[in-house]
Amino acid sequence: MLVALVTACAPMRAPQAVARTIPAPALPQPCSGCTTLPMPSDVIGAIEGRIASLKQRGGDCETYGEVLENSLTSGRITLRPYMWREGSNLASAQGRPSGEMTLAREIDSLNVGVRTLGDVLWSVEHEAAHIAFRIPSGDDLSERSADEHVRACQASSGTRSNR
Repeated sequence: MLVALVTACAPMRAPQAVARTIPAPALPQPCSGCTTLPMPSDVIGAIEGRIASLKQRGGDCETYGEVLENSLTSGRITLRPYMWREGSNLASAQGRPSGEMTLAREIDSLNVGVRTLGDVLWSVEHEAAHIAFRIPSGDDLSERSADEHVRACQASSGTRSNR
């Protein structure tokens, strides 16, 4: 009975709130094509080789070669694993007036198509030509103009292109 009395005299406590953890909403994960890769030595070596060739050629080749060299030595060339969408187009490279360039190493994660080292070099030279000669991007005429610079410099150095 003593036990019952003590229990009966115990003060009533208000129910305690149960702490619940509410999970934070899931943040969207970046696409795999938006992540970056470390620049592999074969790509660096190939770009360095093109820079040397472009400098030796002189003229317009040297002009965009200097842009390419500045972008490479300042770490402003980024390599993505795959091509990405820019509006309705599939992009393999993108350059900015600041000298920043983004390149795709492969076409897609399924490797339906493969980008060769030559394809990557073409892309980086094409973007360097856009930057060096202030050629806008996006319309066919501008893209052909950048391609003509690259084609002329590759032909003069004995480098072949299928573009």
